[in-house]
Amino acid sequence: MKEILVIFFLFAAYLNAANTEFCSNFSIENELSTIKSICLTTREKELMNGDVSKDIIATMFLHRLIPMAQETIGLSEMRKALGFKKLGPWTKYSRKKPSEEQLKNAKKIEEYYELKEPKNKDRSLDSGFLFEKNVWAAVKFFDERIPEIRKIYKCEFAEVLRGEKGSLNRVTINKMIEKWNDIWFDIEYALNHIKCD
Repeated sequence: MKEILVIFFLFAAYLNAANTEFCSNFSIENELSTIKSICLTTREKELMNGDVSKDIIATMFLHRLIPMAQETIGLSEMRKALGFKKLGPWTKYSRKKPSEEQLKNAKKIEEYYELKEPKNKDRSLDSGFLFEKNVWAAVKFFDERIPEIRKIYKCEFAEVLRGEKGSLNRVTINKMIEKWNDIWFDIEYALNHIKCD
């Protein structure tokens, strides 16, 4: 058991060092400003939705696709920062929130996180607008064309974990989810200012 703990702490230290270097000149204001200044071509909008529609239809599709793609990036980065498994395939949507008893009875911190992780109908099998493959195509597009989105999430989450001094508990999970929510709104506001031809 001690060996596993030592390996975990060494891995956490390595990730922290990598994030510190990656985020050394990070400024959320600069990254958001860069996002706002982007101009997307018609072809880029088609690529963003995975080439399933052209021009006008592709543009109409983006009002649902963009928020879900950047939400997916944020949740993926939060899981990565916490050392949890990757996002799984979409499941049925449940509007039901976890009960206090469910949260209290969560034995492992990842189980607690799974109960608390933000859910969205448009990021589920019950979406009336999107297939999961559409969202992952947009995530790929964002990673190539607008890498600032992932960088913002990565650096902001690293900052939360630094503030918690590596402690991974329910308070940390709640702070990470709160930070995710704040970042989501900031990025969504910036994305709404993207200009299209």
